[in-house]
Amino acid sequence: MSLTDCYPDEGKASLSTLASHLLEERRRLNMELGLEEKVGAASPSHGPHAVSRRFLSLVPLKELAIPPVSLALAAKNNLRINIGTIVGHKYLGSPEKNENHARLIAETIIGDCIEASCAFKNKKRSRIRGGIEYIGYHRERRWDLLEKCISEKT
Repeated sequence: MSLTDCYPDEGKASLSTLASHLLEERRRLNMELGLEEKVGAASPSHGPHAVSRRFLSLVPLKELAIPPVSLALAAKNNLRINIGTIVGHKYLGSPEKNENHARLIAETIIGDCIEASCAFKNKKRSRIRGGIEYIGYHRERRWDLLEKCISEKT
């Protein structure tokens, strides 16, 4: 799995509190996975990434729908994971959104990271930490479309 580092060091100084917190959550997961020294806070949740044929043969396709879970399963399967490129967030062309949207995105990704940790440890998947359930947009994911796509491919 080749990731994009969207927050090179020079871009971190101007981050909002929410963005900084989210980066720390991503870094926490990468530490758990034994990847932090190689990829820092990079995540398939943010920026282009690529996977290999071997990845696709070992990680169920549906796991790509929760990007940190796909990362955790790649690590669990001892697949190579690295930074393929650096593209600062401001160059990705993401439109500015309101504060509520930013909070929901952050909650979604934090929940995804918690779920990824569970998957990595072979624990029942959960999105709860410290008594808080991190849902964000998770319930709005279109699993029906994913299942339809997967069933058409097989």
